Amino acid sequence: MLIAIPADGSTLESPVCMSFGRTETFLLIDTETLAVTPMANAAAQAQGGAGIVAAQALVDAGVQAVVARYMGKNAADVLTPAGIALYKGAEGSAAEMVTRFKAGQLEILTEIHPGHHHGG
Repeated sequence: MLIAIPADGSTLESPVCMSFGRTETFLLIDTETLAVTPMANAAAQAQGGAGIVAAQALVDAGVQAVVARYMGKNAADVLTPAGIALYKGAEGSAAEMVTRFKAGQLEILTEIHPGHHHGG
């Protein structure tokens, strides 16, 4: 299964990023082989709509699940209809989240916030 984790770095040892839409990098991880493909988040510096753009990039990349600490409603509204499962991540490394994901120890992400809207 291909999962995505917003991370502060480009390896499995990287910490999970607090932000979904503003993360600099998504780690695309094959849970069977543990192959990691870092994907730059083109939306990280966007004036607005970062969550939507980031979410669509993950849909286009064929991700089947996202592990994130927090997520806005707009991003969830792109991912959920695409059949992408959302899991609640925690503080720690991407490797820890993969281990917990594979062991079935992550909860479904249900605390979706309204999003951060920066007027412009």
